[in-house]
Amino acid sequence: MTKRLQPGDPAPNVTILDAQGQPFEVRQLWANGPVLLSFLRHFG
Repeated sequence: MTKRLQPGDPAPNVTILDAQGQPFEVRQLWANGPVLLSFLRHFG
């Protein structure tokens, strides 16, 4: 069973795709400060 994140927990480093479909690690953004990720749901 996976532990759920709680407020104040450090975010896991994940690899996601950018707008051009290229993978990158989220930690690359953390060097510049806080990061806000927004996931849009596709209803189609």
